[in-house]
Amino acid sequence: MSIYALEALPGQSNEQIVFYEKDPEERRWSQLVLARITNSVLDLLKKNPDGSGPDLERVAEILCNNSAQPLRDMDDSQQWMDQYCGDNLRWESIGLIWGNLERLTDTLNSLRPCHVAWIPGKCDRELSRTHLSYCIDLARQFTDGNAILLDLIRRQTTFVSHLDGDAAASCWYSHGAAVSMLTFMGLHAQVGEIPHTPTLCSEHNRRIVAQIYNHDKFSVAFSGRPALLNRKYCMTPLPLDLRDEDLADEATLQKAAQELDERGWNKKGKMYPFTLIRARRMMASILEEVMELALGCTVCTTLDELRNIQVRQLETLAGFPACLIYDPQDLSDPNRDIENVYAKILIRLGHLQVMFFLERLLCINGSLEQGNLLVLSFEMLTLTLTLWTHKDQFAAMRRNFEWLLMAHAAPAGGILCLELLNPSFTGKHPKEERITRSSIIQNLSLLVGFLDWVRPSAPNGDLCMDCKVIIQRVLDHTLNGSLNGDSPWAALAYDFPEPLDFNFDLLDTFDWLHTDFQ
Repeated sequence: MSIYALEALPGQSNEQIVFYEKDPEERRWSQLVLARITNSVLDLLKKNPDGSGPDLERVAEILCNNSAQPLRDMDDSQQWMDQYCGDNLRWESIGLIWGNLERLTDTLNSLRPCHVAWIPGKCDRELSRTHLSYCIDLARQFTDGNAILLDLIRRQTTFVSHLDGDAAASCWYSHGAAVSMLTFMGLHAQVGEIPHTPTLCSEHNRRIVAQIYNHDKFSVAFSGRPALLNRKYCMTPLPLDLRDEDLADEATLQKAAQELDERGWNKKGKMYPFTLIRARRMMASILEEVMELALGCTVCTTLDELRNIQVRQLETLAGFPACLIYDPQDLSDPNRDIENVYAKILIRLGHLQVMFFLERLLCINGSLEQGNLLVLSFEMLTLTLTLWTHKDQFAAMRRNFEWLLMAHAAPAGGILCLELLNPSFTGKHPKEERITRSSIIQNLSLLVGFLDWVRPSAPNGDLCMDCKVIIQRVLDHTLNGSLNGDSPWAALAYDFPEPLDFNFDLLDTFDWLHTDFQ
């Protein structure tokens, strides 16, 4: 495994990747440390004066010996980075190269340039999966866990979700490994001192915890599987709203931390990568409460409790900085930053998802439906379709489209399908004049086009295909009528493929196609 992993590095017999010179203006700490790692790799793999070598077995032995050394938390940022750079290069360090090659960082940083790239014509994502897995497996031979290895496993989970889909067992197993190491190391309960003096190490740990926690909750909402982390035991505070550039040296970090407001947000009104992650972490905690009520078979809840959660969700959104709030006019602004617009859309979709689930729970528990669920579904669908209708502008985010489709557009589409089959109003909707029978049909037709654009072999492609067939049949029935006079559900369910079923009643908005539907 060691030799195979090393042979793919620059200058070796099976080289697959190239290291570019670092941009002199690049100040993100993650890229600075990557530059140190790649320079260390080149030094370690350089040929002997006689043109021979390097001896890869000797190099592998060095990496294995270094990986056996504990990686400790340190306040000094340079000393902390020194533990996996230079002469201390580890298998975790090699793994970071592959993680950055595939842009497995966070939502916004993954859209930014990196000085590690494939050699033209050699791009192979399955090869990346193999090498990243090898680096993780090798590191785990020598350590029970450390923050860098945990971050690698988190990135591996993201990568597997891109390759296999979020519903795949491989994605869930990888996430389970990340949660196991996180709790084994105790990073979920890093309370720390008050007042907190941030360091690169402490912020890195907090960021990893927030990212894994977010993935855990969004996975539950997607698949209906029980959460692996519980907010009652996750005491680690939120990461601060700092730029990656602020973490590069200690003096800059302390100055930037002092300029934050009392809640930890930056006062400049700027959108940083972890501005988004902080906000999603706050909403994920509320989403977890909703999932507990939806998934727990013995949990009793009241309408007042559900409405209280709705109020807290609205208060959480209201407390976010203005830079996180989506405005439909953002896309028409000539000075817009498309990455920021994308982040705002994610925040809005996350909010709508929580409210959508709460409205469904209210209905399930006997609340009189007043049209709120349809309004939420319509907005959630139209907002997701914005990515499709403006796909040229959101081209860099394309690898997340399948997940966004199934997490947001599909459940919303199910509600709109039900409205077509069993209308609840005439003319314009009393709470949202944009909602008419015509607008519902138009948006569902756009959704069919979006779903059809997803390749069958793509991650979650089979789910997208089933969803497309369902919506097409609803549209055909609505526009053409039933040919044999049967009920709408009987006509739709006849000779139907296995329905889109998350095995989770709250999410499965197509449950009216099941044979036991009454």
